[in-house]
Amino acid sequence: RRGAGRPSHTMAASAFIAVRGIEYTLGLTADEAALRIDLQQADGGHIWSATFDSHYVEEITRKTGSFKRFGAFVSMLRRALAADATDAESLKIDVLTYADLQVLKQRRAGGAAAQPQRTQPAAAAADSAQRRYVILTHSTAHDRTHFPLPLPLIAPPPPPMPPPPATHPFPPPSLHQRPAAAAAAA
Repeated sequence: RRGAGRPSHTMAASAFIAVRGIEYTLGLTADEAALRIDLQQADGGHIWSATFDSHYVEEITRKTGSFKRFGAFVSMLRRALAADATDAESLKIDVLTYADLQVLKQRRAGGAAAQPQRTQPAAAAADSAQRRYVILTHSTAHDRTHFPLPLPLIAPPPPPMPPPPATHPFPPPSLHQRPAAAAAAA
């Protein structure tokens, strides 16, 4: 039970990561009930973000067949971000697009012929193409488990700036200026 005078246990961490030649800043914030992940592409301004409650995270781990309590999962994610995994296990963070994730699923299923592709409505396909998936991979001597965390795009990059107007070395004459000869005669 959290008392009025006891602070909540909040964890925050961030790091720069490079995945397939793309640099990102990955930020994590967690307390006892929720995990927030923020991912920003360094050179494009794209930002993906999501908040996952503890039940959702535990359900993802259950579906992978390697159940982890919420606190243990957050700890693994933090350690992977800090790259301080012990010798007994290896933790890795990856960032995948929807297409990358589909290729990974096909490999796990034994190739493209193993599972027919389901078609998505156009709006869902566009949304999927915009998402990024932070994948926490936990490898042990006998097993490798991938925990996917979907992040929707929340901030696309700003549109490119139009080029500045062409400048002339001399400004055009003003209608209110008198020619130099007329000004000297006056």
